[in-house]
Amino acid sequence: MIAAQILRDTRPATTKKEAERNVVQAIDHAASRLGNTRTVCRKYYVHPKIIEAYLRGEVLPPSPQQTKRLLRKPGGRLRKHEEEVLAFIRARLPEQVIPRPKAEGSTQPTDA
Repeated sequence: MIAAQILRDTRPATTKKEAERNVVQAIDHAASRLGNTRTVCRKYYVHPKIIEAYLRGEVLPPSPQQTKRLLRKPGGRLRKHEEEVLAFIRARLPEQVIPRPKAEGSTQPTDA
């Protein structure tokens, strides 16, 4: 989420070199916040579709400016920007890889 937000705020780059530099800066910022190296952060914490999309010039739309910090509601729901990042990634994945929530009461065969 951190790198996606940094790239979102950075806006699209005008050259490939600038885009690559922006990706490195976003990953460095995320790595610093998470206490990891750039390599670990890129491999385990930043979805490759976020990087691929940014390098193609596709960026999440700007996030609205908040005047105050919103408290997270209990119940494990995603924040608005997390939902937007997830939708951005899902839109770039092939249909067969996107896990869909199971309908309540559905039964699926299991291997016994």
